[in-house]
Amino acid sequence: MLFGATADDDTLSETLKSCVLDIKVHRDHVMKELEDIFINEDLQCVRGMIVDVKMILPNGKEVAEDGGGVLQDMLTEYWQTFYTLRCNGRELKVPVVSPAIDSQRWTAVGSILLMRYYLESYLPVRLAPCF
Repeated sequence: MLFGATADDDTLSETLKSCVLDIKVHRDHVMKELEDIFINEDLQCVRGMIVDVKMILPNGKEVAEDGGGVLQDMLTEYWQTFYTLRCNGRELKVPVVSPAIDSQRWTAVGSILLMRYYLESYLPVRLAPCF
C-alpha cells in the first residue's frame, strides 16, 4: 500500500479498473459481438465506464486507436443493424420481441443503450418513444 493510502483507496482503485471495458469487434459483426461482450462480461458500472474500442476491418487490419470516433462508429453501426434486423416501422422503429432473442440479449441491448447515453448523452432517435 502506498504512503497515505487506505484500504478504501485500494477498493476505489479496483472499482475503477473494473469500469474499463476493452472492446474488439469486427466491422461486419458489430451487433452480435457487442451483445456477446455485454452478455459475457460482468459489468457492474455502465455509468462511469471507460471504453476502449478497436474495430477490425474485413481485410484484417485494425482501425486506429479510439479517440471517440471509433466508439461512435461502432455504436452507429450497431443501431443501424438493430433497426434493420430487430425492428418494425418506417420512421420510428419499434423493437419486435421474438422467441429467437432471449432475455440476456435484450438485457445486453439495454446496457448498450445506457452505454451510449452515459458516454455521449445520446439516445437512438429512431426508436419509438414508448420503447
